Amino acid sequence: MRCSAAAGNQAAASWETGPVDVRNLTHDLFRNGRLLMPAIVYAVPLSLSISLVYCATRYELPQKIVRSAMAMFARILAGMAAIYGLLTILSW
Repeated sequence: MRCSAAAGNQAAASWETGPVDVRNLTHDLFRNGRLLMPAIVYAVPLSLSISLVYCATRYELPQKIVRSAMAMFARILAGMAAIYGLLTILSW
């Protein structure tokens, strides 16, 4: 598996797809009628598991763990959505 960076904003990857144009990946949500899976999708289950583990180390009652983990999860998602929206606006 090799990856070499070309001049400008293009990165040539010799995996299975050939050269990849990074500019098209950052601004296109759909390509050829297919939804692209951005890396932000992985942040949702990761933040849920982090909030559950963190709250489980602080509290003993299961109701308190779940309640505080859901509140923390909502705050994390709201913060990530705000940052993602800000970066999307700034990238235009």
